Amino acid sequence: MAGSRVANKLPSQFGSILLAVVPSLNLNATGDTFVAFADTPTKFRVRAIAMTNGSINPTTARFTVQTAASASGTAVVTSVTPSLASSAVVQDLSIASTNAFSQAYLYINVGTAQGAAATVDLYIYGDILTS
Repeated sequence: MAGSRVANKLPSQFGSILLAVVPSLNLNATGDTFVAFADTPTKFRVRAIAMTNGSINPTTARFTVQTAASASGTAVVTSVTPSLASSAVVQDLSIASTNAFSQAYLYINVGTAQGAAATVDLYIYGDILTS
């Protein structure tokens, strides 16, 4: 955004913003990936998660996005299998929860590994609900 067009507005005044980027998420190892947000909102809602840049088409791996480790807490995204026919494809994940959360992190839990080297990039967007 051009500085001359946003004046003194804060990111929370623009609606959905990029909360976190998860580069090269390893889909060939089960377990948790801790995702800390760049800014620390005291309350937020996830609006969208986009997955892209697959190193291969990871059709076997399955993962969830949760509010707590070990696939516990609230499911933000229920179990998903990526389908990225090329590194240029972007897959939008279905958001399962409309809850507002008050921690500045999420967990990605790979429950089923790909069985071969596979990575994807995730982009997490949301609304900051504090002024």
